[in-house]
Amino acid sequence: MLEIKSTNISFNLDHKKQDVLDLTTELDFKDDALDRFDTFESAALNLTSEPCLSTDEKRLSSGITKSLEPVRSENILTLYFQNVNRLRTKTSELYKSVLKNDFDVIVLLETNLVGGFHDEELFDSRYFVYRCDRTLENSVKQSGGGVLIAIKKIYDSEVISTKNQKIIEHKCIKVKCENHFYFISAVYLAPDVGKSHYELYIEDIDELSSRSEICDSILVLGDFNLRKLKWCYDDEDGDSNCLLPVNVTTELENDLINGLFSCDLSQINFIPNFNGTFLDLIFSNVPNSVTVENCENSLLRLERHHKAYEIILQTDFCS
Repeated sequence: MLEIKSTNISFNLDHKKQDVLDLTTELDFKDDALDRFDTFESAALNLTSEPCLSTDEKRLSSGITKSLEPVRSENILTLYFQNVNRLRTKTSELYKSVLKNDFDVIVLLETNLVGGFHDEELFDSRYFVYRCDRTLENSVKQSGGGVLIAIKKIYDSEVISTKNQKIIEHKCIKVKCENHFYFISAVYLAPDVGKSHYELYIEDIDELSSRSEICDSILVLGDFNLRKLKWCYDDEDGDSNCLLPVNVTTELENDLINGLFSCDLSQINFIPNFNGTFLDLIFSNVPNSVTVENCENSLLRLERHHKAYEIILQTDFCS
């Protein structure tokens, strides 16, 4: 019987992954090899327990502290959000999982898709799919990256063009909800993109903010790769589910946080990954009308750096 020890799994998998990289560096099937390795890694990590967290981190990850119960009514949108760490070998699994679920909006990051992969391979006929695949214009790397937003066809939706959309991995759509609009932004900022890409993204969000009306709302979902940032609830506002960074140390972190906060956006993801860190962040300009939950039945297997989130968007807050 195979026994997996959770205390050693990260170390062993890191070394095995490096072996894969070493063996395939000069070969054309490097991406496929990494995809298959990540599938194994995901399965192993789903069998292990989460790492030891501090008391505060446990409270955050469990959702006990100031988590808002969703209002289950017809005046909501349900949204699924996950960094899937490459989709090329998982298209069939994703398609089958989507069929079993009924999310209004699905946001996926690090899709690693190219033109040869068709939307119909990923989603059934209920959805429109908006993609931003990695290109030589938005990344120095040819593989990895990419984002997509899928939304049910029963909602009116359209792509929102932004100034920097071709040079960063960012896709934004506008969705009509009741008597107002939701601007949903999906972004992937790789660890090595540099400060300029973060600045370009802030410019895009500032543009969206200036184009929105008083009853419109903005939802930002991204992997910002700011692994050192810690987040805690804003104690000055006891009724809020907003979180504040407690250890901003770099100019990049400061510029990004201040840029998003200046657009009246608040960070509301209180659920860390399996390492106890926050790579995936969620910002909203109506934080108390949005509920973030840990999605127990993920569309695709989880891996250690990312969890799956179910987000409830109330659409009747501006009646």
